[in-house]
Amino acid sequence: MDEHREAAPFPRKGQQVRVVDGPFAGYVGTVVDDDELPHHVQVVVLFFGREENLRMDVLILEAAP
Repeated sequence: MDEHREAAPFPRKGQQVRVVDGPFAGYVGTVVDDDELPHHVQVVVLFFGREENLRMDVLILEAAP
C-alpha cells in the first residue's frame, strides 16, 4: 500500500532544537519564526545569560529531547 503523506515541517515554530554544527554546536534553543531565506529559521538561544535571536540553517539543527 503506497501512502503519500507530507512530512510535518521541521523545525516548527515553538519547537526545541539542538544545534549540531558550527560555533553554537551543543546549544539548545527555540524556533521563533520561519526566515525569508529558504531552509533557514530564527532560533532563540541562551548565550552568556542573554537570549540571542539567531538565523540558522535547518541542516545544522535537530529536534531536542
